[in-house]
Amino acid sequence: MLLSESYAKKQWTSHERKAAQARAFTENREYILPLRLDDTKIDGILDTTGYIDYRKVHLEKVIDLIVKKIYQYNRDNGITYEIVKVEDVFQKQAIGVNRGRPITDKDMTTECPACGTMQLLSEASLSLDEDDTIYTCKNGCQPIVVVSRPGLVAWPGRGYRLGEHAIRNTRNIYVKTENMRVPMIINASKAALMKLRPSS
Repeated sequence: MLLSESYAKKQWTSHERKAAQARAFTENREYILPLRLDDTKIDGILDTTGYIDYRKVHLEKVIDLIVKKIYQYNRDNGITYEIVKVEDVFQKQAIGVNRGRPITDKDMTTECPACGTMQLLSEASLSLDEDDTIYTCKNGCQPIVVVSRPGLVAWPGRGYRLGEHAIRNTRNIYVKTENMRVPMIINASKAALMKLRPSS
């Protein structure tokens, strides 16, 4: 619930709040995530009700909390996420389509920062961390590339936004097909593996 002066003035928000509170009571679990935008008093919301204050919490943290709540709901209800490869992101954005065949993970090379092994993305092992796709060094050292969940903000130094996903890579990714004279480079993200945005 986005608690604000506008929220308090609308009839449908009151109906929405009552329905959500009834469901939370019936299911006897945390269900509502109030986000306070200003200090307007909202009927039915006690001063002791926990909430997030948008004025005091960084937007990235708000997004992360919402995503975690949705993830938990999906997990509780059997909704699963799928691995999204870098090649999938490229194809959705039509990157390289005018160069012949689609670009695949077999056309992308990067280095593991831990062991220094150069490898194709297709050689790395793939897994899911909640709803992020993780490419791990083929030697098992560490993650080398992360394809973010849809909608994640790519802050400076953490990755590159391509459509609904962000790609976060610990070392440069060199993209080259047989039809390309020079490789395309996705520069390394210095904060590629950071979970939380550093405070400024």
